[in-house]
Amino acid sequence: MTFLTFFYNYLLSEEITNNRSMEGILKKTIKDGNERSVCVVRTTVIRLVRFTDVTEEMARKKGEGDLSLSYWRKEHQNFFEREGTYSENMELVFEEFELIETE
Repeated sequence: MTFLTFFYNYLLSEEITNNRSMEGILKKTIKDGNERSVCVVRTTVIRLVRFTDVTEEMARKKGEGDLSLSYWRKEHQNFFEREGTYSENMELVFEEFELIETE
């Protein structure tokens, strides 16, 4: 099973840009709201993509709302504006991962 997520993290984007160690990123434990381990995932794709370069396929894989790019853009722009970090040219970390273990 493959999943996809987007998140903005300046430090992580710096790591990717500068080709520093990615240790600890390829395999990680996902926890619930009570900090209990739920599953372990392994990253299969990780790259930087500008907000304006997110594709319809990426938005669909994200799995939110009506799965459209317009929905994804609207909701994520609102989120990043509330955070005070929005820019059309902002870099996002595109990560695709697969489930490798359930707890």
